[in-house]
Amino acid sequence: MYVLIALCLGALFYFQLFSGIVRRLIIFKFYLFHKIWRLTVKVTLFLWQIILFPVRLIILILSYPLNFLRGLAEKAGRRLKGIFYNLLGKRVEQVIIKLKSKLPYLVYIEKKKK
Repeated sequence: MYVLIALCLGALFYFQLFSGIVRRLIIFKFYLFHKIWRLTVKVTLFLWQIILFPVRLIILILSYPLNFLRGLAEKAGRRLKGIFYNLLGKRVEQVIIKLKSKLPYLVYIEKKKK
């Protein structure tokens, strides 16, 4: 019986005197943790931007000349393809057509009998 009375008095004493203080302390700890977490995220993102800035700058500097060279290469490739087709393409197409027509005679495929 004394234990039960002591527990009840202890709970009453805690809720009357220390409950508000403990609640404010817990809220303050969560607030502080939240602020520290936000600061850590901001600092990390700032450092990440500092680290990536030179890489972005190099990509930006190299992208314009490389895109220009790619365009030149595509134009030259189209012209070379046209020249190659005019010189050899028609003959190559004729050879391919002849090979396709003779291919069934070169490869014997046995059909299964039912």
